[in-house]
Amino acid sequence: MKLREEIEPKIIQIEEICPQVSRLLRGYDSEKDNKCLDIIKKLSELTHKVITKDILSEYMEDDSICMVALRLSIGTPPLLHIPLSCDELLEIIQRIHSKNYVEYKVKAFPEDELWWVLSHDYYVPLLEKNMELSEPSLIREMLYQETVFDSLRYKPEEVLEKILGVMK
Repeated sequence: MKLREEIEPKIIQIEEICPQVSRLLRGYDSEKDNKCLDIIKKLSELTHKVITKDILSEYMEDDSICMVALRLSIGTPPLLHIPLSCDELLEIIQRIHSKNYVEYKVKAFPEDELWWVLSHDYYVPLLEKNMELSEPSLIREMLYQETVFDSLRYKPEEVLEKILGVMK
């Protein structure tokens, strides 16, 4: 199922800015403050995200430069004016659930990396931002097992049922 245009991640944007983000990250050296601040400023302008030295250091600590570039290149999920329908919600949960989701083909990235970043840095935050839940972290609790972040706890239909059951 195709999602509304405003909901779909901007894959073309990712393909366009990720190489530039990657080049900037290769020049990043947290020990050189002037250069570091200049790179952070350029990254923020390019990605339209608030990036700080702490945020960048956290990303760089856990991931490769290619993965950090991909994560930073993913657009920020929108705050929707029209709530997600049940069909859209189920589609998003299925996309999070399926590593084999084939709608997006991006030559520059392995499918599993793109799936991981879209799931964790786009779709889950999209749900957290737009679902009327008492605590946004409930989405992650309903989706993932506590010990293995990549391992889904329930089938997509079960997750949908649980989310709808705890909405305000």
